[in-house]
Amino acid sequence: MTDPKWKKRLNFTQSNSLHLSNLTMADTGSYSAHMTTETSVTLSSYTLRVFERLPRPRVTVDSIIYEKGTCNATFRCSVEEGGENIIYGWTPVGPGTVVSWVGSFLSDSWSLSDLDWTYTCTVRNPVSNSSSTLILPGQLCAGSKATEGTYCPVKWIFLGKGLLLLVFLGVLGTWHIQTQVLSKPLRSNSD
Repeated sequence: MTDPKWKKRLNFTQSNSLHLSNLTMADTGSYSAHMTTETSVTLSSYTLRVFERLPRPRVTVDSIIYEKGTCNATFRCSVEEGGENIIYGWTPVGPGTVVSWVGSFLSDSWSLSDLDWTYTCTVRNPVSNSSSTLILPGQLCAGSKATEGTYCPVKWIFLGKGLLLLVFLGVLGTWHIQTQVLSKPLRSNSD
């Protein structure tokens, strides 16, 4: 054993298998093992991949659009930790429940007369899986029934910034014109 960091974490079993303990994400990488017995010398290369247990995923609303009796919503599922190789899936809880491993986004449409659907987001990697609490699109869409139109947070943020910029430019232009007028000397009509 040449690397001292493995001294207390690496053991060989009776069947000459290698047993590693107390692994961390920092241990991920390529390794080579040189094993010598009375009759042979073997050099093997390995790639070690370490996976973390996944925390409960967080679901956020990306957009909700309500038009002509239909609610279209996009949800985003994410985990703060867990490394790479995370697979995202959405499970509708209702008629014909099937897990759909379609990615971290779920976009769907609901008729306002049929808002009883619920969803969960499930994340998985080779060592664990975890699910979100129930997502109730019906409650979000029902809230948008009062005012027909579009609700999209990203659009409203850009629209607000644009209006703020226009107001700022208007104030700046007015100030510039006033300072130019006030800085010119007055001429009398007798000249």
